[in-house]
Amino acid sequence: MIFLILAFALLISAGYYISTERLSWENGWKKIPLPTLKSNIVALTEKADFLTNQANSLDRLETVIDVQKRILNINPLHFETLWKLSRNTRFHGQIYASNVQIRRASYLQSIQLAERALYTNQDFKKLIDSNTAPWNATEALCIEDLPALHYYFLGIFSMFLTDMNKPKKLINTHWINRSKAVVKRMIELDHTWGGGHPHYDRALYLCQLPSWLGGDMNKAGEEFEKAITIGPLWVNNYYMRARVYRTKLKDKRGFVSDLNIIANMDPKDSDAPFPNSCEYIRQAQIMLKNVNSWFT
Repeated sequence: MIFLILAFALLISAGYYISTERLSWENGWKKIPLPTLKSNIVALTEKADFLTNQANSLDRLETVIDVQKRILNINPLHFETLWKLSRNTRFHGQIYASNVQIRRASYLQSIQLAERALYTNQDFKKLIDSNTAPWNATEALCIEDLPALHYYFLGIFSMFLTDMNKPKKLINTHWINRSKAVVKRMIELDHTWGGGHPHYDRALYLCQLPSWLGGDMNKAGEEFEKAITIGPLWVNNYYMRARVYRTKLKDKRGFVSDLNIIANMDPKDSDAPFPNSCEYIRQAQIMLKNVNSWFT
């Protein structure tokens, strides 16, 4: 009898843990704010782009983010600003967050901004409004939606990679599995977009999924190679191949080789966004000084 009570209590505890650790959020299309400002959006978008190309520090990146938030206060459905703010918000959390909670909040906000951007596609909107899950509505999306699709996926992947221990990853594996549909649609639309981002995204989830859910390190290597062939000056291709692929294979030589390619690169010579290029180059330099720590 005592054994049954303990077993029941264990099941209840396990169920509670699983329910509280499931990744969920209020979708970005649930609450679209009303405009609160009137101003010249064209001038502000040009200003945001100009400042982005100088944003090599926290203060400068936050200045860009403030301008982009102002644009959304004028037009909450401004597609270009939605996906660019999604990109910058995720990056801000990844690099500058002071704790896990702040980083997680940044990732969730990035996902929601990307969702709102996707919602500007009227065919996709109709499917969402009829309660179709976003990963089942990707066929409605077109080539113009690629940036939002990419940052939707990347927000989910970033949280999965950096903010979850092994039990949480197991509980939330379905999110990465669902992302297959997003990446598949990106490849169908234009596999060369963003320096091979669709192949880069596929490589990321192939590295993280267990084999029984479709993870495949050999295929991941092929996808990284495709991305690098298409986008040889996109520093993220080398940085993430070193971090998530080389380390998992215990390939120290390949790890060093990838990081050496970008460690001495001028960020202005990279095709990746300037803030990201600056940080990935800096991180590559740090990682090369501590190679063994990545293979313990």
